[in-house]
Amino acid sequence: IAIPAITSVLYAFVVIKVPTKDKIIFSIIRIIILYFIFACVMQPVMRGKKLNEAYMAVLIDTSKSMSLDDAEGGRQRIEVAKKLLGSGDLIKELQKTFKENTLKYYSFAEDLKTISKDISELKADGERTDIIKAITSGVDELQGVPLSGILTITDGVDNVNSQTLVTQMGYAMREKAIPLYFVGIGSEVKLKDMQ
Repeated sequence: IAIPAITSVLYAFVVIKVPTKDKIIFSIIRIIILYFIFACVMQPVMRGKKLNEAYMAVLIDTSKSMSLDDAEGGRQRIEVAKKLLGSGDLIKELQKTFKENTLKYYSFAEDLKTISKDISELKADGERTDIIKAITSGVDELQGVPLSGILTITDGVDNVNSQTLVTQMGYAMREKAIPLYFVGIGSEVKLKDMQ
């Protein structure tokens, strides 16, 4: 509202005699330019909730160590993971940000497997835990789609790779701009590997 008023005032004090028709044309052009500059300076943004179009890979550790019952309430680690993704706060938060078809679920122990059935049917029966292979396989599976990150639900017991290799993989994912998120389940006390 102020922009047309300012333009009219500026043309009212023009010293050179300009035909009225030209004044109107120049006023309209000046108003359009001023609105454009105003819009650029104010940097308007679209408001409203929009679900993310990018994908999120959700990896669930199904190695035997996830069958230990040292999680909250004396429950098995795998049961806690299934609850987080079944009816827990974690799945609710993910669904606020991502569309259901952009959440891709995988289980892993030695290899990464697409979860085609209900998450509640997962069993912790894998012989080994290879976190590096799981994450790199997840990246390969979703190659060609916008990937917001990889969420890994695990007890953190990688009995295939050294801590240094896991750290190096983390740096490699950072260079690819793929965030890694981890949800740790189970006791923080490291248990002795019985095998």
